[in-house]
Amino acid sequence: MPFNLSHQHTAYSKVAMLALFTIFILGLVLRLQAVTLTEVDTPVRADALKYVLYAYNMSNFGIYTDSEAGIQGHPEHLKPNALVTPGYPVFLSLFIGDSFSDNQLYKVLLTQAILSALVIVFAYILFAELGWMWALFAALCVAFSPHLVSASTYLLTETLFCFFLIAFLAASSRLKITTNQWLFFAAGLLLGLATLTRPWTQLFIILLLVMLITSLDQKRISRSVWAFLGFVCVMIPWFVRNYLVLGMATDPSLSVYSIQHGMYPDMMYNFMPESLGFPYRYDPWVQDAVISSQTVLDELYRRIQANPWIYLEWYSIGKLQTVFSWSILAGMGDVFIYPIVKTPYATSSFFQLTHMFIYTLHNSFVMLSLIATVFAWLPLAKRVIPTAFLFTFRLLSLLMIYFMILHMIGAPFPRYSIPMRPVIYGLAIVMLAACWNYLKILYQQRKANL
Repeated sequence: MPFNLSHQHTAYSKVAMLALFTIFILGLVLRLQAVTLTEVDTPVRADALKYVLYAYNMSNFGIYTDSEAGIQGHPEHLKPNALVTPGYPVFLSLFIGDSFSDNQLYKVLLTQAILSALVIVFAYILFAELGWMWALFAALCVAFSPHLVSASTYLLTETLFCFFLIAFLAASSRLKITTNQWLFFAAGLLLGLATLTRPWTQLFIILLLVMLITSLDQKRISRSVWAFLGFVCVMIPWFVRNYLVLGMATDPSLSVYSIQHGMYPDMMYNFMPESLGFPYRYDPWVQDAVISSQTVLDELYRRIQANPWIYLEWYSIGKLQTVFSWSILAGMGDVFIYPIVKTPYATSSFFQLTHMFIYTLHNSFVMLSLIATVFAWLPLAKRVIPTAFLFTFRLLSLLMIYFMILHMIGAPFPRYSIPMRPVIYGLAIVMLAACWNYLKILYQQRKANL
């Protein structure tokens, strides 16, 4: 018999809303203080500089490129490209005029802090059908997550992408029970916005459509079409622009570089400690080769032949351990991407307490989330998971499977899993809820037999 307790009448009760509001305020305070009290060493650097240049050139010259020719006074030398999807640069362009001052930087970070705090609410909505106490636990973990808090202090895609991704999942959690076609459109739209911010989600629309077609009871085709239209409305202008300007819908070099950067076991070149996080910088082959899909795959095949067991372990287990690990590679370490001069995590007992709380849970939650990813498809799940939540549970499982496959193929930088933290926390909590519900069923059966 399926576990079919209704949580809807309590999930949005006054007590639950008051608790959620308290958690939201705590999470917002953490993020606002982090933005105010954190000092990043040269915040406009590396990827951040690239995003700023795209936004600056787009705002001032109407050309989408990361060339520095514009700021150097030679806009006639600007040539368009598509090395980065436009989601985050467009967001930055809302704040960038003919210059980018410290005041404008601060406004960007404050906006990111607010967006990051709203993810707390989305997380609650996403897991509300599991039960209001479990949903509050998920929201609390999102609120306290030092990775999510710290991400809002950088000019990087993590915060905006996480906002769109969890908003998409929160909207999708209602698709099984709604008759509103516009919610299907909104879910597709949000997935499209997430994809324009970080392109790895671009094929997930296929899995969403499969889930809808196989799960909905009525009008499954027409409602799936609405979700697809929402996604297409966002993505088509980008593809058309690229085809008209560059002669191709997307730049294939992004996938090639991801595979290349991920082909080094333990993210080191020949296990040299000094190469950790940047192995390609130490690899002589990179200096001499012409990087293309064929040359990268040929070199990867050669290395696998030379060390088959090392590469088997790396591609089967090592990459997952790396992408879900706590400390940021190719960065400062711990929860920090770029080096920081000062941070409240070094001075505030409240920040340190939340850091310790999530750090203590991290490894266990990662393991539980992986177990939940498999458990979602077992017959027992129907017995211990509320029926109203089962569609959402399996959609989250599909997203995790999709994410893991991509990063088992490409580069497994831990930074890439930061926007997935709400999903990881939530799936782990789903597994805890499943165990608790199973014990309740056993207790009720035993009581009935007495």
